[in-house]
Parts: sequence; C-alpha cells; structure tokens
Amino acid sequence: MAKCAGCNSKVEPGMVRCASCGVDLARPGAFLQTLGFVVVAISTVPFALGEVVSSEGNHLPLIAGGAILAVGVAAILSARSKNRGVAPRVIEDAVADEPAAN
Repeated sequence: MAKCAGCNSKVEPGMVRCASCGVDLARPGAFLQTLGFVVVAISTVPFALGEVVSSEGNHLPLIAGGAILAVGVAAILSARSKNRGVAPRVIEDAVADEPAAN
C-alpha cells in the first residue's frame, strides 16, 4: 500500500494526483527521462544505416547517430539529477502487504 507524503491518504499505483489533497505524485524528471530513453533508442537507426553506407566511405550517419545518442544520454542524466534532490511524494508501506501471522 502506498500513501501520499502530503496527507497520508492511500493512493493507488499509477496515480498522478492525490485524490484527497490534489498534490502531484509524479517525479519532476519522469517525462524527460522517458524522452531520453526514446531518443537513445531512436539513435540506433542512424547507426544501422551507417553500417550499410560506411563501406562507401560515408560516415555521416555514424556522426549523426553519435550526436543523437549524446542528446539522449544528456536528457537521462538531467532528469536523474532533477529527481535526486526532490523529497519522495509517495511513501511505500510494506508492512500492510504482509499477511497476519497466527
């Protein structure tokens, strides 16, 4: 069971806002980190194209793939640094999930 850090009310997994106090439960860099992972995945396309055309002496796709990869990694690192300094917005309560001992 998870609780809102602001009002201690129960929140369901995947909720973006607390139902009772309305506070934003998402981490501040979550979207930027997801975007960074997508950009890193997209950078494989120029690398694959570069494998095909590098035999002809054209290395432009490899350079473009490296630049796109660098932008994606920078976005991921930026998002993680934003998340590092923020207090948790959801408190996990592991004791409530355990069955009662008889």
